Amino acid sequence: MELDRSTIRALFEAPMATRPRWAPAGRRLVYTVAVPDVEANRTTSELWILDADVANSERLVHGIPTGDPPVTWSSDGTCLAYAEIDDETDRIVLVGLDGSRREIDLKQAPHGRLATLPFFRTFAWSPTDERLLYSAYSPDPKDAPDPAVNPRNDGDGLGEVERIRLWVHDLHGNEPPRPVTSDEYHSGAGIWMPDGRTVVFVSNRSGREEGAVASLTQPFAIWTADIDGSTEQPLVSDSHAAVVPAAQADGRRIAYLAAPMTGPHAVNMELTTVDTTGSDRRTLTGGLDRSVDPESPPAAAPNGSWVVALMDGMRSVLMRASEDSAPETLVLEQPHASLPDVDGRSGEIACVTQAATMPPEISLLSPGGRKRVRTAPPRNLRR
Repeated sequence: MELDRSTIRALFEAPMATRPRWAPAGRRLVYTVAVPDVEANRTTSELWILDADVANSERLVHGIPTGDPPVTWSSDGTCLAYAEIDDETDRIVLVGLDGSRREIDLKQAPHGRLATLPFFRTFAWSPTDERLLYSAYSPDPKDAPDPAVNPRNDGDGLGEVERIRLWVHDLHGNEPPRPVTSDEYHSGAGIWMPDGRTVVFVSNRSGREEGAVASLTQPFAIWTADIDGSTEQPLVSDSHAAVVPAAQADGRRIAYLAAPMTGPHAVNMELTTVDTTGSDRRTLTGGLDRSVDPESPPAAAPNGSWVVALMDGMRSVLMRASEDSAPETLVLEQPHASLPDVDGRSGEIACVTQAATMPPEISLLSPGGRKRVRTAPPRNLRR
């Protein structure tokens, strides 16, 4: 299909909805709307709240100076936290559905800038609402090693690769953020376990972190740690990549994506689950000739299954997999579906859908995968 200039420009200028996240309590979900300003060559973001019972969206926050801000819910579903990242500093903003607002400036934090790379991205409110877990770079070293002789440089001789670590911030005290993971390795993609004291995360401790730090050809492993930083131990550690962990609501099973081999070629990522001891692993999508999308974390459903995005040729679809039945593809009207999230009570699925001539929008599906609601960004957002 041939597109004229005005249609192409309209696509570039259209608001783009992404990253739907169900509230832990209540029938709401939050999603981000990126608002491009083509003339200024920049993008700002807005946060919208969708009431799933009445299929109505309302804007909660606008003008966020970040194209894709990390967002997380409080456990009671009455408050959101998001990160503002600008040229000078980073801030954590707590905003209530009642309009309340609190800012936490990270300029004096003992770490570097927030790490928002999709591979390591972490921004999660604890189940007890006391803490925030996030990923940030280590501070710049006072005496940087010589990149010509340092084996852990960026691969181009430009200098040391900044370590990415997990940090925890206590929201109800005056203590500075403290590290959860060691400072000698890349660690991120962290999630909370239900006890509110244990985190599960991805870490590369092979000594091969130079160059492309998010390359799936490197041996990333799944680790656990206590939030006081006293205990770190591997949960899944192989010669190939294990990434993108997610946990069931009760914490009994943890899902992640595993590369069945290493090498310079593309591999099909497989959905795998493991218990909290690391001893009972089960591959749920083994043998498929298609890969699970590593940029769309597995979403736990209340019936024990998992919903993931599947890279199917020129399109991306949703697939449900469980330990008791064969994987099932969920067929949608749009050719691309990604970033699924499942309501922990109803089992409804929220995801991002789009087509070549249709900007990303939020779709709600029944637990069986049937379309229920499509929520496009309001047209009055178009600048």
